[in-house]
Amino acid sequence: MTKESTLEVSTPTVSPLSSPDIGFSVFLVAYRWPLMLLSLVLAGWCFLHQEMHFDRSIEKMFAPGDPLLAPFHQLRQEFGGEEVVVVAYHDPQLLTTGIKRLRELRAKLKAVPGIDPASILSLDMAPLKNPEPFLDFLEGLAVSSDRRTTALLCSLKPENAADATLPPRTETLSTIRKLALAHDPTAVVVGEAVMVADGFNYLEADGVLLANATTGLLMLVIILLFRSLRWTLIPLAVVFTSLWWTRGSLVLLNFQLSMVSSMLTAIITVIGIATIIHFIVRYRSGRQAGFTPERAVILAGNLLWVPIAWSCFTDAVGFGALWFSQVGPVQSFGLMMALGAVLTLLAVMGLVPGLALLGRFDQTPRRAWGEGGLDWGLSKISWHIQQRPQWVIGLSLLLTALGVAGLFRLEIETDFTKNFRSNSPIVTSYQFIEEHLGGAGAWDILIPAPERLNDDFLDRLRFLQERLRTEVLVTDANGQQRNGLTKVVSLVDALDSMEAVDPLGGTLARFSPIKLRMRLLEKTVAPFARAVYSSDPQTGELRTIRVLLRSLEQQPAAAKTQLIAQVRQIVKEEFPEAKVTGFFVLLASLIQSLLADQWLTFGLAMLGVFLMISVAFRSPALALAALFPNALPIVVVLGGMGWLGFKLNMGAVMIASVSMGLAVDSSIHYFSALKHEMLSGFSLEESLHQVHLSVGRAMVFSNLALMVGFSALCLSHFIPTIYFGVLVSLSLFGGLLGNLILLPVLLRYSARFIRW
Repeated sequence: MTKESTLEVSTPTVSPLSSPDIGFSVFLVAYRWPLMLLSLVLAGWCFLHQEMHFDRSIEKMFAPGDPLLAPFHQLRQEFGGEEVVVVAYHDPQLLTTGIKRLRELRAKLKAVPGIDPASILSLDMAPLKNPEPFLDFLEGLAVSSDRRTTALLCSLKPENAADATLPPRTETLSTIRKLALAHDPTAVVVGEAVMVADGFNYLEADGVLLANATTGLLMLVIILLFRSLRWTLIPLAVVFTSLWWTRGSLVLLNFQLSMVSSMLTAIITVIGIATIIHFIVRYRSGRQAGFTPERAVILAGNLLWVPIAWSCFTDAVGFGALWFSQVGPVQSFGLMMALGAVLTLLAVMGLVPGLALLGRFDQTPRRAWGEGGLDWGLSKISWHIQQRPQWVIGLSLLLTALGVAGLFRLEIETDFTKNFRSNSPIVTSYQFIEEHLGGAGAWDILIPAPERLNDDFLDRLRFLQERLRTEVLVTDANGQQRNGLTKVVSLVDALDSMEAVDPLGGTLARFSPIKLRMRLLEKTVAPFARAVYSSDPQTGELRTIRVLLRSLEQQPAAAKTQLIAQVRQIVKEEFPEAKVTGFFVLLASLIQSLLADQWLTFGLAMLGVFLMISVAFRSPALALAALFPNALPIVVVLGGMGWLGFKLNMGAVMIASVSMGLAVDSSIHYFSALKHEMLSGFSLEESLHQVHLSVGRAMVFSNLALMVGFSALCLSHFIPTIYFGVLVSLSLFGGLLGNLILLPVLLRYSARFIRW
């Protein structure tokens, strides 16, 4: 068929296999009732045992044994780490009548069961006679430079399941927020503990919202495509069975949900429905050819069970590649979705034959409105790509070059607040801190205390702080250098502030032994002391000296990397044994590893897909032909992000391997149908044309369902989830075009290397 006039648009018929009454499909039909009953019983048991909880710990975001975790654990153990909550508000009369109001709020916060009452640090603890040294000490921590904004720093009690009197962390944070808003309606409550708690609260709400939206949209798509109530309910049954099996299995494995787990239901839904659409199209063709429902199910199964199985396995490979990421939530997401893909295959096999043949009502799905036009378009594409293969190859190479060039322009997003919508309380609260208290980036330097604390050590510490204040510089968006740290404070500053409470006007504080000055510090403002050093609870000996650092959280990734590197270098020169840690450092490192993870997982996904297709069709040439049209859209999408200035986040780095696993499903169905046509005696051109009309239609329908399903992720509160949904949809659309346009051309050029 080399001329357009010879290509007729028709509904392809189903050719009977040589032995249609033997094989795995016959087994599934023969035992459909016990298989369906077993599937539903297992689904019911899993439904009753699917209770799962989010793992809200920061540590789970990192790979076990990450060297950054040890100093962070030390920070949490000795100083509370990210368990500090900051309540901040604006008060024009702060240093006059505002002190009384501040003291009242501190008293209310001390009564909250989840707060350590002795740890609250606030401005009202400063002496009234000479507050300036304390104000300088607390500037950027508990008071703004204009003295019109204040903050209370509250350390939360460690979560302890054995302590029945201690309320849940979420309840403690809710109580703090209520007290703050009652005190001042414009007050904000921030802190890493608050960010984590609020973030997971959004994700829990997302799970329900995304599940309902995805299911509703996909049911609408199926109704419009096939106009059949039965074949709308069958995918729904498969999806919920797969989901309940997956959640029940995760419970048995003692698995906890992670930061990206809200997509679990949505993704299993789109995988299940996209898989069944191929079956519906083949089954409908069999019915249109005059076969009974039972024979149509057998014939569809004989043609599809193998490609469906390999498609689910490649989905699992794409998701499973994420297990090799160094980011905890990405790892867990990959594992749970790989399990879900395999269980979706089992649910399809266990339910579809029985539900398709249950009763006689509405057994045959109908053709979609406009499906004739789709057939005409697919026929046109088949003819044009046979006439102009050089144009297809040339355009593909051009897109590849542009995509690869864009990859080198990719940047990563290190501002954790950018993971949430701009109008969310998390973002607005952190913006308040950035504007009024010098920056929301909180990090620390931990220095082992000397055996004997003396003036020489304090002078070294004072010199370190001076270097950090003057030598740590970053370049802003205008190309100007500015101080990278907005606050550097330590024991030196706390001891110097003791002059404010010295009855001799500072003489006693300056010349008394260090131990006496530290006792004076602990006696007058204990929270100040607890913030800058830790001691052994048994012996009272000093253990760690802490230098508190503050910087802007909302700044480019390059600036953060430069900032952390400078601090580490200066600290190494002055105190080689010291450690730089804190939430700011952890998140910057976490995000930095995402870009490398993306290419590692993408490479592993491509390798896994190549091996699986090579084994499935016993042809490395076919596997290579499948890789390029499915990898090209991913490169173009990510490269486009680079050209357009979009930054990579946790959702964006997962799309490469996931999209590869999902998009290659179309290639597998294409190869399987092409092999059947070739073995039936048709030429390559005739086979390609016939497959374009049969599998091509199913590819369009299934990818349409996938894109609609993933579009529901745009409703999420979590920006990485939105990125994931949009970017995967774009990649799948590109993969559809690649499989319809580029794949046939590659098959023509590689035909001599393929044995059917």
